[in-house]
Amino acid sequence: MSQDAQAPDSDTSTDIAVPVAEPAIAPVHPLTEFGITIPSTAPIAVAERDLNIGGEVVFALDVARIDRAESFYHDLFQLDIICRAWRQDDGSWQVSTDEVNWARELINGYYPELVVLQRPRWTLVLHGIGRGQVLTTPKLGDAEVPVSPAAMRKLRAKILMKSYTVVTDEPDRFAFRDPFAMVWTLIVNESLSN
Repeated sequence: MSQDAQAPDSDTSTDIAVPVAEPAIAPVHPLTEFGITIPSTAPIAVAERDLNIGGEVVFALDVARIDRAESFYHDLFQLDIICRAWRQDDGSWQVSTDEVNWARELINGYYPELVVLQRPRWTLVLHGIGRGQVLTTPKLGDAEVPVSPAAMRKLRAKILMKSYTVVTDEPDRFAFRDPFAMVWTLIVNESLSN
């Protein structure tokens, strides 16, 4: 007794796995991620702005020394210090726009665990995880920032004077690793000319 096997129809069979499209998930804004809102009394410190910087930068970054990170980003990218927050026993955040004596608070061991910095279209939330914690890769990885030619000259000079690791140094593109493991790529955009 024999049976004839039918060959599969070559037009409808395949050995290739077809990937199923995953639904796109919008990134969570860092303020929403931490469940905080900006108080009406913000900001704490307004940055003097003489750098023409564009782009949209919105992310949270884990840092070991939150006081140093606050100072670094406030000064380098001229970000306003909007507010600071302390973790409460119930897991909520106490948000404040009061001044902080960082030296005293660090000695006492009760210092802000979040700092929110902003400039137009930028929100940077610094999350202090403490000096004893192992830092993981930043949530963003790298950031590309369009800058005016004048801003490129000023930022390049500041960065080279501080001896941060330079990744790329070209006339219209400059990338460096900051002290908090972020790689920033500055790209000249002539439309931002001062």
